[in-house]
Amino acid sequence: MEHSRLCGLSCPRPPPPHRLDAKFNSSSSAASGCRMGMYKRPKGLDAGAHHIAGYYRRRHSVIQRLNREAHKIDAQAKALQDLSEGDLNKQMEHLIEEVNRAPLEARGALDEALALIVECARRALGKRPYIMQIMGALALHRGYLAEMATGEGKTLTIGLAGVLAGWSGRPCQILTANDYLAERDTEEIRPLYDRCGVSVAACLQEMEPHERAAGYRCDLAYVTPKTLLADYLRDALAQRARGGELEERVLPQGLHSAIVDEADSMLIDEAITPLIISAPREVPGLHEAVEWARDLSEKLEPRHDYRPLHAKGEIQLLRDSSDIFARLKSLPPRQWRSTERRTDLLLQALKVREFFIPSVQYVVDENKIVLIDEFTGRLTPERSLSSGLHQAIEARERVPFTDPNLPLVQMTFQRFFQQFKRLSGVTGTAHEAAAEFWHFYHKAVVRIPTNRPRQVIYTPLSYFRSHAEKFDAIVDLALSLSRTGVPVLIGVRNVAQSAELSRAMDAAGLPHETLNALNHKYESAIIKSAGQPSAVTIATNMAGRGVDIRLPPEVLARGGLNVVIAEHNDSMRVDRQLAGRCGRQGSHGRVHRFVSLDDKLFSQQLSRLERFALHLALSLPATLARPLLEQVVKLCQSRFERKSFQNRKALLETEEWLDSALPFNIVD
Repeated sequence: MEHSRLCGLSCPRPPPPHRLDAKFNSSSSAASGCRMGMYKRPKGLDAGAHHIAGYYRRRHSVIQRLNREAHKIDAQAKALQDLSEGDLNKQMEHLIEEVNRAPLEARGALDEALALIVECARRALGKRPYIMQIMGALALHRGYLAEMATGEGKTLTIGLAGVLAGWSGRPCQILTANDYLAERDTEEIRPLYDRCGVSVAACLQEMEPHERAAGYRCDLAYVTPKTLLADYLRDALAQRARGGELEERVLPQGLHSAIVDEADSMLIDEAITPLIISAPREVPGLHEAVEWARDLSEKLEPRHDYRPLHAKGEIQLLRDSSDIFARLKSLPPRQWRSTERRTDLLLQALKVREFFIPSVQYVVDENKIVLIDEFTGRLTPERSLSSGLHQAIEARERVPFTDPNLPLVQMTFQRFFQQFKRLSGVTGTAHEAAAEFWHFYHKAVVRIPTNRPRQVIYTPLSYFRSHAEKFDAIVDLALSLSRTGVPVLIGVRNVAQSAELSRAMDAAGLPHETLNALNHKYESAIIKSAGQPSAVTIATNMAGRGVDIRLPPEVLARGGLNVVIAEHNDSMRVDRQLAGRCGRQGSHGRVHRFVSLDDKLFSQQLSRLERFALHLALSLPATLARPLLEQVVKLCQSRFERKSFQNRKALLETEEWLDSALPFNIVD
C-alpha cells in the first residue's frame, strides 16, 4: 500500500524502511538498462556556473533552431506524400536501423526519420502535425522539458517522439497523470504506432502484475508514475527476498527512458511524496488510545487551551499537559500512558480537528477514510497516513479502524525520476519552475509557440470581503452567461466548496453539473457535456490537467468557453491549467477571477498585520484596490512556491547526505 509522508505519534517504531536508489538492481544493470548513478548537483563555484548554464540551455536561440529544423522536416514530409506504401515501408526499415544504432541523431538521419513519422501520422490518424508539434517532438527527443499551451496537441507530440523512442530499441515509459489518460492516449495514438511498427500498451493499476509485465515488454508503455514506481519497488522487495536472484520481474526490461506528460505536476508538485510499499501491522492499544485522545480533544477550546499554527501545520498547547489530562477521568491503554505518549496522542487528535477537514482533505466512502489529492482533486484510495494519523481520522469519523502500515521499502518520486538515463517531458505550465527543473533534474525548459495566437480575455479581478458575497456573485455571473448560450466552467478548490456552490445554484434555479472526487464515475460524461450551449459545470482540480472540453460551432461563434476561478490555488501553475481549458487552438474564451479576504491563500500566506492592511485596501477606489489585490495574489503564490522549493531542496540534500553517511541503508 502507498501512503503519504505525514507522521506524528511516537509509537513503537519498526526499523526504518530501506531506501532505494540506482544501486538497487546493479546485478542486472546490463539487462535492464537502468542508470547506474544519479545526477549529482554541483556545489560552491560550480553551482554558480551550473546556474548560468541553465540560462544558456533555455536561451531563445534554442527555439529558433528547433523552428528551423521543424520547417525543414515539414517540407521533407510533404515530399513523401506521393510515395506508395511499399516505398514508404522500405524507407522506414532503413531509418529504423539508423535510429536503433544511434538513437539521438540517427547518424545524421534524424530529420528524415521524423519527416517519415509525420507522414505516417497523416496517413494513420488523418492529422497532419503542425510545425509546433514537430518542434515539441524534437525537444522531447533531445531531452528538454517542452512547455506547450493547452490545446496545442501534446498527445500527438508525445506520439511523434514516442515512435523515435520505440525505434531506439530501449524500453520507454510514457508517464501520464492518471489511468484514464493512459488508456485514452494509448488508443488515440495506437494507429500511428501500428503504422510505424512500434508496439504499445497501457499498464493500468487495476491490472494484475503479470498483465502489466506483458505491457512493459512492449516498445512503449503508457503508465502513471505511481504504478511504475510501485512495480519498481515490488521488484526490489522480491529481489531482496530471493538474495539478489529474480527470474520474473514486473519490469522485465528495467528503466531507461521516460517521456513525462504534465511534467510540472509529476516532477515538481509530487516530487517529495514518497511511495511506500507497506504491510498492515497491529499496534497493541492504538485504537483505544486514539479514541481516548479524540474524547479529550473534544473538551478543549481553541485559543483558550491550544493555538493552531496554520502556517506551520502545528498545534501549540497553552496550558500544562497535566491540567489538560485531568479533564478526562479515563486513561489510555497502559503502554500509552507516559506523558510524552499522551501528549503526542492529543496533538495528533487536535491536528485532525483543525487541519483535516472533511470533503477537503478526505471523504468517508463506504465507511472508510479516503484521502483526496490536493493537486488533482481525485480520490486516492491506495494512500493512507502514517504513524497513527489515519487512525486518528477514523476515530474522529467513528468508522471501523484499520491497522497502521509497516513500511517495507520506499522512494520519493524526485529520486525515482533521477534513475532514468533519458528523461524529457511536456506540460502547459513549466516556465515558472524552469530554474527548479534545472536545479533538480538538469533539464532545460523550452517554450514552444502556439500554432495560432491565443484569444482569451481576462476580465478584471472581482473582489469581496466575504466568501458568501463572492459565491453570490459567481451564481449571478453563471446565470447571466448561461442565458447568452455560452458554457461556464467554475473551478473550486475542494469538494466542500463544490457542494456549497451547488446548493447555491439549486436555490437560484440554475441547472448545472458538479464534478468532484465523490462522483468521479461520471467524469467522462460530465466533461463531454461541459462545452454544450448554456452548460454550467462546477469542478475541482479534476477539470484541470489533461481535460479537453470540446466546443460545438455555435458555442465558438458566441465567444467560447467561460472559465471562472472561484478561488486562487496556492500555485499559479494550477490556476493557469484551469484557465487553459478555454481558448484552445486559437478559439475565443474568457477567464473570470474572484477573490475574498477569507480565501485560504491569504489566510495561510499573509500575516495577521498583512491581512488587516489588505482589509483596509478594499476601501480604496477600484482602480487602486484591484491592481493591489492582483499583486497580493502573486505575492502569496510566490511565497508558497518558494517554501515548496525549499522543502524539496532540503529533502534532496538529506538524501545525498544519507547516501554518503549511511551506505548500509541502501538495498544492493
